Amino acid sequence: NAGYAAALRRASAANVVALDDWSSEAKRHFDADTFPLGMTLTRRNDTPPSPCISVTSAGESFAVSRAALTLQGSEWLLLPPDVHAIVARIHASHAPLVDTLGRAPVMGVKTGDNGSFFLDVGHVRANTIETIDGIQVPLSAVCRCVRGRDVRRWTIGEPMWMLWPPAGGWPNPPRWVERFAEARGVEVDSLQLSYVRPEHVGIKVVWKDLSRGLCAAVLEDSVRLGDRNIPLVPNQTLYAIDAATLDEAHVIAALLNSTIVNVLAIAIAERAKDSYFRYFGRTVARLPLPAVVNASASWSRLLRAARRAAESPAAMQDIDRTVAVLYGVSSEEHERLASFLRKRLGLAGDA
Repeated sequence: NAGYAAALRRASAANVVALDDWSSEAKRHFDADTFPLGMTLTRRNDTPPSPCISVTSAGESFAVSRAALTLQGSEWLLLPPDVHAIVARIHASHAPLVDTLGRAPVMGVKTGDNGSFFLDVGHVRANTIETIDGIQVPLSAVCRCVRGRDVRRWTIGEPMWMLWPPAGGWPNPPRWVERFAEARGVEVDSLQLSYVRPEHVGIKVVWKDLSRGLCAAVLEDSVRLGDRNIPLVPNQTLYAIDAATLDEAHVIAALLNSTIVNVLAIAIAERAKDSYFRYFGRTVARLPLPAVVNASASWSRLLRAARRAAESPAAMQDIDRTVAVLYGVSSEEHERLASFLRKRLGLAGDA
């Protein structure tokens, strides 16, 4: 499902006879960390291949129709027929997230040089922080930056202190900026963020770009320090989607963390090491998402469950039941999807 292989998939789909996905057991065949796929094809001038393709993936063997190899785009789903039927039905009856929410995910802030922007803070004072090398930085010029390593499903850890320059940098840099740049051996003009968007500030739902399952958490707009609000922003190892309210953010996080949305995500996500997947913004933007009306019964149930999910495992069950109703998925179908998800994430032995 790698983006760079799209042309190969389009060119070969009509001639594929069998696909062997070795990603979950690559070390049996290769010494390096690889995500190999064995492809058996016919020559173009040979008899047209069967309408069904033989697939082996995550220890399962099954046949899929050629038409069922993809749903949208060029990604090969490699889903067992019963799972594919559920996933295809969901895609047919629900609009993509980007259309349902009317907004698209964005990558987090890129500094271009974390060494110059991340701050090792020795002291925090009323109006400034002091770095361990003695530079005083006004609180108005800093933020707290959340990285992928800080995020777990539902929760975030301690964010980094980071320089937060004005758009375009400092046209008339104050003396402290000059001292800061000199201490780091960079030009003042280089102290500009490489990528920053308005969506980075405000209430957001964030998830890691690389994880074992889609893991979303709510990121508030700021953290309080004395009488100041310090912006809370995501790092480039996260993707984020902005929310109008904190309640909406919790509802979106509940949807993204649900079993069904996780299945929809790994069906098209790119593989990574050890049953991890890449949850790019463009991938999540395409996931079919139900519209949940503010203050509806479903909204209220998801909101209450999401608020307690970090401490209560039972809350996840409430979320899954509510999301299943929104997608029109029966309890038997949901159990099948959950079993499929555990196997694809290498968690088949877990409860």
